[in-house]
Amino acid sequence: VMPLIAEASGMVDSKKNNGFLWVHEDSGNPSVLHLLGHDGKVVKTVELAGIDNRDWEEMQRSGDQLYLADIGDNSAQYNEYRIYIFEEPDAQVQKVTGIQTLRFVYEDGPRDAEAFLVDARTKNIYIITKSDNPSWIYQLNFPFSYNSVNTARKVGQLSYSGVVGGAMSENGTEVILKTYARLHYYNFSQNENLVTALQKKAKEIPYRLEPQGEAVAFATDGS
Repeated sequence: VMPLIAEASGMVDSKKNNGFLWVHEDSGNPSVLHLLGHDGKVVKTVELAGIDNRDWEEMQRSGDQLYLADIGDNSAQYNEYRIYIFEEPDAQVQKVTGIQTLRFVYEDGPRDAEAFLVDARTKNIYIITKSDNPSWIYQLNFPFSYNSVNTARKVGQLSYSGVVGGAMSENGTEVILKTYARLHYYNFSQNENLVTALQKKAKEIPYRLEPQGEAVAFATDGS
């Protein structure tokens, strides 16, 4: 029997539903979010109305908003990418409507990415590519346009490649970037530029290898 969730491509710890996680799957799956207990049991599936799952790769929460990124592009062939922004639903909601669509392109052509961060301090979005060696960091400046195509500008690079997931702490001073084999941890001050911080040497934190592990998240309590 196939598991209900075959590939958790992105996840965030829920702020509205204490003790639960939101998880999504990637390309070819329905446009839904799954609500899981911290024990891994699925308790709810919520429909996301009016959007398609071309290749959803990552999800972040910033304040009360969820950001869901359709940024996967294994063949680097798409002419634009999308990040969907909506208020985090509570457990009673069956369907999320009124989702805002942030359309964007990269300044230098298509890229394959599976990770992004929303800077808790500035609301800027940072997309980290997967297939480039090393991985590039692109920035989308807040405020975003919702009726025209935004441009992601190249602002830095990591010392490694293959980033498949990312997470930022609620207070905006800690980041984890995940590759298939490692968790890279960054800790920086409130006023330090995020791009500068990510170009420093990361601390490696213990990670129990999992098959096709693509998602990581901070708990709402900062752990």
